[in-house]
Amino acid sequence: MIKNVLGIIMNVNSTNNLGELAGHRTISAIPFGGRYRVIDFMLSSMVNSSISNVGLVMQEKYQSLMDHIGTGKDWDLARKNGGLVLLPPYSYSYNALPSIRKQYLGSMDAICGIVDFLYKSKCEYVVLADGDIIGNIELDKVVKFHIDSEVDVTAVCTQDIKKDSGIYFSLNRRKMVSNVCINSSENSSCSYNSIGIYVMKKSYLEDLINYSLSHNLRSFEYEVLLKIFEDGRMNAYVFDKYAVKIKNIKNYFDANMDLLSKDIRDEIFLKDRPIYTKVHNEEPTHYSNNANVQESLIADGCKIAGNIERSVIFRNVIVEKEANIKDCIIMQNGIIKSKANISYIIADKNVIIEENRTMLGNDTYPVYISRNSIV
Repeated sequence: MIKNVLGIIMNVNSTNNLGELAGHRTISAIPFGGRYRVIDFMLSSMVNSSISNVGLVMQEKYQSLMDHIGTGKDWDLARKNGGLVLLPPYSYSYNALPSIRKQYLGSMDAICGIVDFLYKSKCEYVVLADGDIIGNIELDKVVKFHIDSEVDVTAVCTQDIKKDSGIYFSLNRRKMVSNVCINSSENSSCSYNSIGIYVMKKSYLEDLINYSLSHNLRSFEYEVLLKIFEDGRMNAYVFDKYAVKIKNIKNYFDANMDLLSKDIRDEIFLKDRPIYTKVHNEEPTHYSNNANVQESLIADGCKIAGNIERSVIFRNVIVEKEANIKDCIIMQNGIIKSKANISYIIADKNVIIEENRTMLGNDTYPVYISRNSIV
């Protein structure tokens, strides 16, 4: 069991392309998988790894996130000593960083903004993690790997053959980072994708803060990480189970659809490392005699009388008789009325699809419907 570790979860919406889905909430507060929020996965990973001192860094539009997190009791983080600390923008930065007054321009800006919080912590190590990660990460193993490696920074990465946008590494035989690529091309030798988790000593992070302030660096991954690499003291922990970052609408849609695979669910939802979330006491979902549900996740409190195929349905959704839902994400309190026909749709909270309506997206471009809409 690893102790003496401070967890910091970043909620800085500087690099995602989620459009209206993150228009009124931070990315960590986006509903996911029928009953969760995106933040639940990283919070649970920390709690399951015995990291009980967690700072949650927020930038803007964080009311929904605060409503979901509350005191942190659903993650066993409502404690007198340690526990969960919510860090709204600049709440700790006035005396330490009087030059920073405007909106965060990057993740390093946000880290600099909580420097007083860092100084007050007595933990020796820091796990710095993005709040947009879906997965069940064994952070205790990552911290032990870092300590045993005797390097400055350990980055968690996955092997990625698709080469999407983001930070990529090349590794040598000792798992040391031998090259860093940004938005790697298919022909690049950088084939390990950073998922946005970094482990280091707290004193080293404090040194990085001072360096960033003196060199006007704003982004941790796109600027500070290159300085760490140049110093030659960074290695990588290769995580070989399911883990993705939520970067855009298509990526969000795909990650939800991934949960329909039992193999992927078995890698995320583990009995000894559960994913915790805010508890809602709902009545069981009711299926009428006309209901036909295939390969779908259905949350509690729904009333299903229509046809659902390969979809994720959140709490308290009503699907009326002869409605057809295929390859869709329907969030809380949605109503799909009789004979509506929808596919490849992401419907936010409280969306109503009227009778006989037809809406068709496709696999490469799912259609998003903003919350409280009537279509």
